Amino acid sequence: MPNSTRLYKGSEASRLPVEAQGGSSSQVRGSPASCIRGGDDWVGEGRFAWRPSRFLVAILALLGALAAFSALQSDLPATMAWPLAGAALAYGSWLAWVEFRRPGFELVVTGNDSIRIDGRPVETFRLVWRGPLGFMSWRQSEGRMQRRLWLPDTLPAPTRRELRLALMRAEPAREAGSVAP
Repeated sequence: MPNSTRLYKGSEASRLPVEAQGGSSSQVRGSPASCIRGGDDWVGEGRFAWRPSRFLVAILALLGALAAFSALQSDLPATMAWPLAGAALAYGSWLAWVEFRRPGFELVVTGNDSIRIDGRPVETFRLVWRGPLGFMSWRQSEGRMQRRLWLPDTLPAPTRRELRLALMRAEPAREAGSVAP
């Protein structure tokens, strides 16, 4: 599936058209997302639980350690290299700690075509896919832009597919003359 970008503003984000692929009515189990599908209509809601990625926390800590090592291995004088290495290690550790302590939330795509995060409606919503990574940003009523990253350890492949289907939007052909007359 190609990389996709979705941007919804204002009332469009709260009245988001949702399309689900057909199949028999069933409750999807075994994943943090749950939805009920039947035929071509969305008859339930998709719930997707976000939590901080342990993989991202480890990568941030590792990058801080590698930055400290790089500062020590550079041609800087020791009086500059050691403080720079300490600052790099402290900053990498702080970034990892902030990411680890970030509170989880629940993204809900409801049957009445709206997106809610922790029960509150979303004004602007954007989801960009880069392979298995999902970059999500949104703005709620307080006006502050928030961003989260879905990594494979927080969103397994079946749940990732459910999220893509829940947010899928029918897009018309770009040009009226796309078919020969």
